[in-house]
Amino acid sequence: MRKTALILAFLALALPARAEDVQSFKNNLNQALAAWTADRPGEGKLSFAEPIQVQAQASGAFLIKVSELAWLAPISGANRATIDFGPSELLVAPGQGGWTVSGHVSDLVRFTANGQVRAAAKFSRNRIEGLWDDKRGAFTKLNVELEGLGVEFASGDNIVASSAKLTAASSADSSQAAIDLASVIGYRAADRTEINIEQARLDLSQKPLKGHGRLTFAWRHQAPAPRMPGAPQEVNPVRLSLKGTADPFDWGSVLRELAPAAADGSNPFGKALWSRIEPHLHKQNAKVTVTEAQAQSVHLTARIKGEARFPPQAPTTGAFTGKLSGVQDRLKGISGGGSAGMLSSIAVLGILSATGIPDGKGNLDYQIDIAPDGQILLNGKKAGGLLPKL
Repeated sequence: MRKTALILAFLALALPARAEDVQSFKNNLNQALAAWTADRPGEGKLSFAEPIQVQAQASGAFLIKVSELAWLAPISGANRATIDFGPSELLVAPGQGGWTVSGHVSDLVRFTANGQVRAAAKFSRNRIEGLWDDKRGAFTKLNVELEGLGVEFASGDNIVASSAKLTAASSADSSQAAIDLASVIGYRAADRTEINIEQARLDLSQKPLKGHGRLTFAWRHQAPAPRMPGAPQEVNPVRLSLKGTADPFDWGSVLRELAPAAADGSNPFGKALWSRIEPHLHKQNAKVTVTEAQAQSVHLTARIKGEARFPPQAPTTGAFTGKLSGVQDRLKGISGGGSAGMLSSIAVLGILSATGIPDGKGNLDYQIDIAPDGQILLNGKKAGGLLPKL
């Protein structure tokens, strides 16, 4: 997401209200660039190698070529990280409702902080297409497609995906976006764990755009089943769907945390980022509501709904209700002996069975609470680290 936002900042510069010839286009472009090469507090600034090439096309469009394009993002104090997009080409043409924009950045994007390369993203192909409304000064439509994506972090973590696609649209007071991922494999070096997702989709919408708007989100993914028996097979979801809202939510403050979260070479999409987002939620006195959640493992199905609150001067708390099916049938089908993996399955299922309240229909009900000390309680009993895996 951060990569896309930075690219958009540059694309917007190349769209004057009128472009009658190459020279007038260049003049408008240079005038617009001056505002973005100056430091933008909290956001950073644009950097590029001179000269920028502009070529007029027979269709009336303009082809823009830049040998080096980068964004300098603040990370701490006066320090800045560099997101280097490398050589980039953009085709800008007048169209219905604004200017159409298409093109690509380099197939290798580097993130450098404190003089060291902290992360690198490679693509076999990347493509950007959008419609810019010069009256509003914003994109009304945007598509970004990446193929053969691979991201490596200095920590040893890495993420690969066969494809990633962003589709976005905006009006005067709202925006919607969807991110589709295919064949994703994530590796965490610290504990040598691997996350495998066959397909995933994230839908986001926010209204209003100015100030602290209300964010609506939906996530769903499908993953292969664990091959070996054991606790992961019981609780790791092979299908997951999640819908909810965060109100209020400030996208700008969250995006500005991505670069600092990755500055030490860690994967910014896990705990490193959450530790930076959570204080913003507290500052805004936000409420995160899960309106619908369903997780299916190989043998179990869980349904959860509820809300978490982030008060400004107090710890996070939450209250959720859950219903779990399949526990008793699974326990009946497992032998008391067997491998270590099977014994760990029995242990996990035993905890779920002991903490759940039977509803008389073969399911178990739970009141799930997040206590001020961070403990997760299942019907008043400490659940340790079990619940986050469901």
